[in-house]
Amino acid sequence: MKPRDKKTEVSKLEGILKACIGNKVRFRVDGIVTFTNEILKDYIIGDSDITIVMEQESITTNNYNEVSFTHYEDRVDFWIYGDRTSRFNLQFA
Repeated sequence: MKPRDKKTEVSKLEGILKACIGNKVRFRVDGIVTFTNEILKDYIIGDSDITIVMEQESITTNNYNEVSFTHYEDRVDFWIYGDRTSRFNLQFA
């Protein structure tokens, strides 16, 4: 299996996030077992960090080294790996 290209994966993530601003998002981060429900407001993608901005909270993953996806009919699940692992379920509508 060919290794994933970080730039390509981050570009895909940016496209998904841009299209889904205002949609429901569920997330959890390392050490927290339960998901939190929120609304996606914005995102910030830097050279070494990704911040997902929601109504009540922002989640930043520093020194990210991988982004991965699983696509479903009604949502996309994505993981951001770096100084901690963040998992998000982003609804398409």
